[in-house]
Parts: sequence; C-alpha cells; structure tokens
Amino acid sequence: MLRQRIRRIVLGLSVAAALLGGAALYVADEAIEDAAINDMLARQMDTLLEAEVVPEPQEQQVSTLKFFRPALGGVLPEALGSLQPGITEPVEIHGEDYCVYMREVAPGDAAYLAYPVEFVEQRERWLWLGVSLTALLVFSITWIAADRTTDRALRPYLELLEQVRALDPNRRHLRISVSHADSELNLVVSALNGRLEDIERLIERERAFAAAASHELRGPLMVISAAGEMMRDKIDPASQRSLQRLERGARDMREILDALLALSRTRVSSTLLEIHLEELLPEAVEPHLDEDGAARIDWRLTPEVLVASPGAVRVVFTNLFRNALQASPAGRVTVTLEHGCVTVDDQGPGVAPAAMPHLFEPGFHAREGGSGMGLYIARVLADRYGWELRVENREGGGARATWRFRNASRT
Repeated sequence: MLRQRIRRIVLGLSVAAALLGGAALYVADEAIEDAAINDMLARQMDTLLEAEVVPEPQEQQVSTLKFFRPALGGVLPEALGSLQPGITEPVEIHGEDYCVYMREVAPGDAAYLAYPVEFVEQRERWLWLGVSLTALLVFSITWIAADRTTDRALRPYLELLEQVRALDPNRRHLRISVSHADSELNLVVSALNGRLEDIERLIERERAFAAAASHELRGPLMVISAAGEMMRDKIDPASQRSLQRLERGARDMREILDALLALSRTRVSSTLLEIHLEELLPEAVEPHLDEDGAARIDWRLTPEVLVASPGAVRVVFTNLFRNALQASPAGRVTVTLEHGCVTVDDQGPGVAPAAMPHLFEPGFHAREGGSGMGLYIARVLADRYGWELRVENREGGGARATWRFRNASRT
C-alpha cells in the first residue's frame, strides 16, 4: 500500500540519517580523542622530563599514567624496548593494554609514558550507549511522525478514493470534490470529472441509440407477427410449416432484442423466465439450419431448467453453435446438456494457438467473413448472468465450446 511505502521511505531516510550521524560522531570523537590524548601525553612528558622524575615501581603500579626512563633508573618493560618515537598502538604492560608515547631525550636516553586503554574504551562504550539510545529515540519519534504525516498527506487521496468507489452508474451528473486538496490533486480531480462528463455523454448517446433501435425494430416485428396471424387461415397446409418458422423467428427476434438492449443498461432488466433448455436449444438453432445441417447434429440433452432471459440464452448458445457448425462444414456437431453445462463439439481444424487468447475480444474473428462480435456479445451477456464461457481444442481434433451456468449468480 502507498501508506506503507511512504512510511518505509521516511523511516529508511531517518535510519540512514541516524547511521550517518553516528558514523560522523564516531569519526569526530576518534579524531578529537586522539588529538586530546596526544596533547595530554606530550604536556605530561614535558612536565616529567623537566622535573627529571622517575616514579618508584610501586607508584607505577597504582598510577594511571606509567612513566619509564631507564637512563635515570628503573626497569623498562620488555614490550617497550623495540618501540619507535611517537604514539604507538596498544601494548600490554603487566597484563593490561596501554597506549605508549615514546620520546628520545638524548642519544641513549629515551622516556616512555603509558596511558591505559581501558579508560578510553570505557569512555567509548558510554559514548556508543548514548548514540544508540539517541538513535532509538530518533527512530521512535520518526515512526510516530511518519505515521501521522502519512495519514495527513494521504487523507485527501483516500477521500478521493472513497468518492470514486461510491459512484453510482445509475445516477447522472455525479462529480468529485476533495476538501483540502493540493494543486496536484486538483489536477487529478479535474481530469476525473472531465472523464465522468465524457462517459456520461457516451452513455446518454448509447441509451438514446438503444431506445431508437428498439422502437424502430419492434415496429417491423409487430407487422411481421400481425401479417402471420392474418395469413394463418389463408394458406394451404403445406405452407403452414414455413409460416410457423416465420412467426417463431419474429418471436425470437423480440427476445434477442430484449437481451441485446439489456447490454446498454448497468443491470439485467429483461424478463427472467424458467426455461427448459432441452426444449429451447434445438428450437433456437432451427432458423440457422438447412436439411443438411440438421442431419449433422447429435443432440445429447438431459432435462435442465434455467431461470434467465430467453433472448440471452438464444444469443449465447446460437453463437457457440454457429461457430461450431461453420468450423466443420463436412463434419458433425455434438451438443451435450448435462449437470448445468452445455458443450458444443465440432470436427473442424480447431483454433490456432495464437488466436485462442483473443476469441472473445470485440472485432476479432478467426475465420474470413465473420464480424468478430458474436463471441464478444455472448461473453458480455454471460458475464451479466454470472455464466462461464470457455473455448478449447480437443485432444482428438476439433474445438469444444463450454457454457457453464449451474449455480451461477444473477444480477
């Protein structure tokens, strides 16, 4: 989340700053300490040399600073015999570590002043304890400050997110406004409101077109139905079958029109009915069959009842069926209905692997002459009802289209 990322960045910068500060403090302390010790040892050496004092061995054992000058007497520890003039690294004297300052007073006369390392190390431990406690305090304060700063910085964006989530597609003239927004966020809000206006105009245009199309298409369908009613008693029995197909086609067109018009709305609003699929499926494909096509279909149907829009069922199934029939012009098509699932198997060449991910995209068609909208419309309708559509190649050859509707949710 953005909140956590900002918090991590602030804390990371604070920790980095604390580490850099601690490192700088350590380097500065070392430099100051070395300079101070060097100056103190040099001054003390000057004082002892001027006084020409050689402490007794007992006094050396209890003194913080140990002074050796073999030329004037006293015993020089063996570890100091090979030292060069200047400040040396820690040397062990009587079981303890000392920094030793060696100075040549005259040829054959050298003086040694030893300073205990333990005193310096103890001071460094106290220094690091203070630095650690300070860093911990800085980290804790930064954690609290980062949390509060993040909340304050993200509050307008969270408010914007809540308003976007609360947008109702069914309501018009909705706009977004954020209190205490900065100039950058105002640009985002302005862009979103402009996009909402564009979407609203697009929806209004689509709904106007859908209403006009509905009005214009229903008129001819009513004329066809009325003409069929008038012709029923005037034609010979041999033509009755053709008239029945005409009337059934007009009825199917009204149902399909209702289903397609529902796509222009945010919720499915077409009439939901109990549909016996084992009866509707063969009836739905009849207008798409000639005598040769009817002979190439194997129906394997078990009784299934689905509550849905008949038009939506026709659109979804007939698109799957027509694709299978066109894919295998010389083969058979098998339609199976069982356990809340319809499968349509063809004996065609199958779907090319490169085309498989794009089958349900608008405008895509895997064969010449197709509009590329059939499977897309079927997928949109299926999504509205919570159905599942899938197309895959069969191991034995050909393709299989699957429409699963069992226990599907309806909106």
